Amino acid sequence: MNKKSQAALEFLTTYAWAFIAILITIAAITYFGVLNPQKIFPDRCTFNVGFGCDAFVIVDDGADTDKFNLRLKNQLGEVIDVTAFTLKEEDGTTLSCGAQAPITSWNIGEIKDLAWTDCTFPSSVVSGTKYKMQVEIDFFNSNAGSTYTRTAAGEVFSTVQ
Repeated sequence: MNKKSQAALEFLTTYAWAFIAILITIAAITYFGVLNPQKIFPDRCTFNVGFGCDAFVIVDDGADTDKFNLRLKNQLGEVIDVTAFTLKEEDGTTLSCGAQAPITSWNIGEIKDLAWTDCTFPSSVVSGTKYKMQVEIDFFNSNAGSTYTRTAAGEVFSTVQ
């Protein structure tokens, strides 16, 4: 074996062990929750079309009495009527909550406080943890009529209170 190939083999072996040690360290840190992304990411509320999310909170009050409050602003540039709100888990499963009343004549720039009570969130949703949910809003332009219903999708990622 010549000296160049021996040097190359020693180089690869040495740095392979170092790389494996780094991977094991990262795995251990992740396992013990130091790199838990839910602890790192900030709370957020986003909608894909025309709704501004001013405030939001998820409250764990115990079994079947959880709450979700959301303050939305109509930024669509048109007066709308909301026919339905749907809350879903991250995987698309519909959450069981008390019904939110439909909204008629939601004016441009108007802010609405929405509250869902008696929600049944998964058992993993406890105070201090992060939870991601989807909000769907079915609405139509008040002047156009319900034939032209559209859906806006939003996402809330929040620390449970």
